Amino acid sequence: MYKNKNVFITGANGSLGRDLISNFHKKKANIVCCIKRKNINFLKFIKSKKLNKNQKIDVVVFDITKDKDHKKISNYLKKKNFKIDLLINNAGIAKGGITELTSKQNLKDVFDVNFFSQIQVIQTTLRFLKKSTNASIVNIGSISGNLGYRGFLSYGASKAALMYSTKILANEFSNYKIRVNCIAPNVFLSKMSNLMDDQIKNDFIQNSFSNRMCNTSDIVNLINFLGSNKSSYLNGQVLYLDGGNKF
Repeated sequence: MYKNKNVFITGANGSLGRDLISNFHKKKANIVCCIKRKNINFLKFIKSKKLNKNQKIDVVVFDITKDKDHKKISNYLKKKNFKIDLLINNAGIAKGGITELTSKQNLKDVFDVNFFSQIQVIQTTLRFLKKSTNASIVNIGSISGNLGYRGFLSYGASKAALMYSTKILANEFSNYKIRVNCIAPNVFLSKMSNLMDDQIKNDFIQNSFSNRMCNTSDIVNLINFLGSNKSSYLNGQVLYLDGGNKF
């Protein structure tokens, strides 16, 4: 399904990013792993992957908030005459706080990473997605983009913006036969969720019919589907991977 396909992943050094790399490595895809800064442990993780014949896993330092890095990535892909079959917009940050204590700068910082830069990544890679005959973009949203939890103003609103934009992008890119969908998962094990208040984290879990955290494998499996021909008629959708939410 993904043999010889090219997958471009932002936020590659997170728990979900690493699981995505392991997944597409097993499926014999070529992978471009984007990380914000050089990381020795991540490079060791990549080097531990035994590559199949003609398979490549490239690591690029790409701070998605910096215009100069977008130019660098564009030149890098152009030089390689690269086409992208699947773009996974996985980078993100979280900053919590009630509205009274949320500064304008806090909102700007979160929106810059979780929304503005996500759109810029799509703009930067669009010319390379157009080269594919069956390209797909998967944005990573969050169920917090549709819930009114206290303290989630900046994070939830930024994810809601990305989720809303998914349908517009799907509409505009339909001329290029590029599908765009979004996954809105429940809380899952990650550096980000480790910083959450335990009570709020438990609320997310207990309000799920499944009464458990989302697993990164749940997200990976859905991305496998969204990036394949099996989902060829699925476009412009926000898929809530919440285990069934009571709200």
